[in-house]
Amino acid sequence: MPSTCGRLIHNITGFDYEHWPRAAEVLNCLIGGGARALRLPQPLGRIAPGHAADLILLDLDTLAFTPLNDLQRQLVYCENGSSVRMSMVAGEIVYQNQQVRGIDERALRAEAREQSVRLQRDHRVVREQAQQWLPFYRQMYLKAARRDVGMQRWAGDPGAA
Repeated sequence: MPSTCGRLIHNITGFDYEHWPRAAEVLNCLIGGGARALRLPQPLGRIAPGHAADLILLDLDTLAFTPLNDLQRQLVYCENGSSVRMSMVAGEIVYQNQQVRGIDERALRAEAREQSVRLQRDHRVVREQAQQWLPFYRQMYLKAARRDVGMQRWAGDPGAA
C-alpha cells in the first residue's frame, strides 16, 4: 500500500476498508510527515540527540485505552485529546493540568466573546444581503443536482436524492 501521507485522508471515500489507511500509517504521517511537509531542516519526530521531538504524555487509564488492546489503533481511532496530561514542545512544557501555559485563557475567552458580538452583528448584515441572492443560487444548485454526471454523487440512499 502506498504512503498515506500524500493523500487527504478526509477525502478517502471508498467502501473497501482494505484501501483505508492503517493506524500505523496515520501515526507515521503525524510523527514524521509534518516535518517533511514543512520542509524543516532539523530532524524531528524521534526522541534522540539532535532531534527536536515534542512529547505528549497520555493517561492510559482512560476510556479510550480501556482495555488496552492495540495502542496505535486506539490512539488513532479512540483518543480525542481527553487523555492528554502534559505536552512538551522543544523541551518546554506547554500544557499541563488542563491548562495551556503562557496564555491567560480567561482573558482569551473574554476577548473571543467580545469579538463574537461584533461578528454576529456583521454576519447578520451579510446574511440579510445574501437572502436576496438565495433564490437564484438555489435554482442553479437544483439544476446542477439534476444533471447526470455519470456517477453516484450522493451519500446514503441513491433514491432519496
